[in-house]
Amino acid sequence: MSRRPASWLLGGAGFAVAVALALIATPARIWEYAHHAAWPGPAVAFAWALLTTTARGVRLSLLVGRRTTVDRAVAAATVAQLAVATLPWRLGELALVPALRAAGLPGSLRAISVLLVTRVLDLATLLVWGIAAAVLLGAPIGLAPIALLGLAGALWLAWRAVRAHCVPSHPELAPGAYTGYNVAT
Repeated sequence: MSRRPASWLLGGAGFAVAVALALIATPARIWEYAHHAAWPGPAVAFAWALLTTTARGVRLSLLVGRRTTVDRAVAAATVAQLAVATLPWRLGELALVPALRAAGLPGSLRAISVLLVTRVLDLATLLVWGIAAAVLLGAPIGLAPIALLGLAGALWLAWRAVRAHCVPSHPELAPGAYTGYNVAT
């Protein structure tokens, strides 16, 4: 599918979702909420969303390296963010794979790898922020190193599992490799 029909298809789907949400929420209630909104709040929320999406695009371009430009990485992050916001059960995360391919990253496996690395970085950042918040709220500071060591251990175990199942150092020991005897007998 070329870019133009795909753009029309995505635009039409977005319009259909907007119309369905407007019908469900009743336009009178939407107008009432918009009329009573304190406009600095939505403006700050819009600015924060713009800043967050731009930062995610810059982070994506740093992870991908020279394979794509910053503006294309920001565009891919924006498409993925829109998909995450509109699709249920975080299925929109998978939109990053074709978006990265369209941004110039070769190979779907590489795009999936970038997606997984970004999620691991998100979880690590969330844990660090959670520890910082707990310490600021008065939790014992001795728990922070234990939590960080737990994170490091979990990341190390995940790395070992990926290496063992996806990139074996010894092909003869890979799962399902021929070992010279029949295990079924």
